[in-house]
Amino acid sequence: MWPMAPTTVSAIQAAIAPATPPMSALSYKLSIPTKKCAVHEVLADPQFKMGIDSPKRDFPLSPKNTTREKKRRGQHVSKLGDFFPQNRRSQRKINQALAEKQQKILVQAIVDGKDEGIKETKFKEKGRGVVACKKFLRGEFVVEYSGNLITLAEAKENEAKYAQDINIGCYMYYFRFKNRQYCIDATAESRRLGRLANHSRHGNCITKVVEAQGIPRLILVAKRDIEIGEEILYDYGDRRKNAIRHHPWLIH
Repeated sequence: MWPMAPTTVSAIQAAIAPATPPMSALSYKLSIPTKKCAVHEVLADPQFKMGIDSPKRDFPLSPKNTTREKKRRGQHVSKLGDFFPQNRRSQRKINQALAEKQQKILVQAIVDGKDEGIKETKFKEKGRGVVACKKFLRGEFVVEYSGNLITLAEAKENEAKYAQDINIGCYMYYFRFKNRQYCIDATAESRRLGRLANHSRHGNCITKVVEAQGIPRLILVAKRDIEIGEEILYDYGDRRKNAIRHHPWLIH
């Protein structure tokens, strides 16, 4: 019989202890410590799961590709619009086409001279006026302030003439268009209702100048939604002391 090799306590313990399984590639990589943080300590937790339940990272992101770092280095920072330039240009064309269509409809309504959706009404305190017989939405064309388009010099002459007759009301509206001063003289009676709209500093309409067939036209546009039966009012804009003395209702 061959003699047995001498045994030691260490050899016996090594033979009895279970073999240590080899380290996987993942555990091997994660067990390498880093200078920034100990990631392997977080992932070594038996409760750790990859995916939704993964804990928040407690180490800083690399600053190489951040927006601030790109700007500092003078690099281009991509935006959402950079990936859809064609769609953005197409939307601008659509908006422009819609605006042009609405402008054509507005000009045609002015040229036709139709006062639709309003009617003349008499009030006890202030005489004639105009009320809505349909609902107008904010920004919608209501009526044209129609009259004779004259120059500033002609307007001064007419105003002096009208002042001599107390029975003639004030139907003259001054405005500026393309750096020139104009006046719409609507003193003469006509079937147009825009000249009958009364004054209010808190009116539901505002004036707007629109060029139709090369001529500036003065129109009233809804400042807010106007309900049926509501009086059409706008601010005459006359703040002259002499005018307020003769027409005290201008202060309201």
